[in-house]
Amino acid sequence: MIFKSKLFIYLLILMYIVLIILDIFNISKNKNPNIGNDIAFYSHLGTLFIQLVFLILSNIKEPQNTSNVNIFHKLIVNVSIYLTFITATFTSVGDNIIATSINLYIGAIFILALFVVVNNLFSIFIYLSNMLILLYFINISPLLNLTPEVIYNQDVSIVTFTLIAWLFSRYLFYSRVDSYLKRQEREVMISDLQEALENVNTLGGLLPICSSCKQIRDDKGYWNKIETYVSKHSDAEFTHSLCPSCAKKLYPEFEEDSDLKNLIKGP
Repeated sequence: MIFKSKLFIYLLILMYIVLIILDIFNISKNKNPNIGNDIAFYSHLGTLFIQLVFLILSNIKEPQNTSNVNIFHKLIVNVSIYLTFITATFTSVGDNIIATSINLYIGAIFILALFVVVNNLFSIFIYLSNMLILLYFINISPLLNLTPEVIYNQDVSIVTFTLIAWLFSRYLFYSRVDSYLKRQEREVMISDLQEALENVNTLGGLLPICSSCKQIRDDKGYWNKIETYVSKHSDAEFTHSLCPSCAKKLYPEFEEDSDLKNLIKGP
C-alpha cells in the first residue's frame, strides 16, 4: 500500500489542526454541551496524533525504493490507515449526532479509495469493520435518537456508498498494479536492450593494413593477423577454405579431384 506522497500526510495534519481549532471554538461557544461535538473533537485529535506518530516512525528509516520497504514500515502504514479510518468513522458518529448526517463518512471512504492503495483482504477488513461500527451506533447505540425512517435511509446509504467506494478502490488498485507491471516490463526490456548493445562489437573507421602480408595494426601498435584482429573486435568467427584461384595455384594437379572441390566449396 502506498500513499500518493508525503505531501498528502502534511496536508492531512494541517487540515486536522484547523478542525481541532474549530472544534475548540464551537465547544467553548456552545452553552448547551453536545456529546456530538466532544466525539468530533476527540476523533480529530486522535487522527492528528496518529498521523504525527506515523510521520515520525516512517522517518526512522527512509525507504529509497520498493525493495527497501521492510515489514516494519508496512505495519506502520497499515495501522495508520486503519486507525485513521476508525477515527473518521467516530467523527461521522459525532456529525450524525449534531446534524443527522453521514456525509462525512461518505467523503472519508472515497478519500480512502482515492489516495490509499491496499490489497483486497485488507481493504475488505477496513471498509467492512468501519461500516459495521457506524451501523452499530445508528441502530443500537443510545447516543443517536433517530426515527426508524432516518435509520433505514442511513443504513441503505452507508451500505450502498461503502460498496461503491470499495469497488472504486479495487478499480484503482488494479489499474495501478497494471501500470506498475507495465512500467517494470518496460524497464526490463530497456535493460535487456542496453545489455545487448553493450555486447555488440562493431568495426569502424580506418584500419591500417599491410599491403603485403595483410596484417592489421591495432591501437597499441602491434600487428595482428586479419583473422585475429576481426575476431577480437567483432562477433565474427572464421572458417578456412580456398578460393578457386588459390586452389588452382597451390594444387594444379588436383583440379578435378572431388576432395579439392569440397575444399574449395568450404563448410
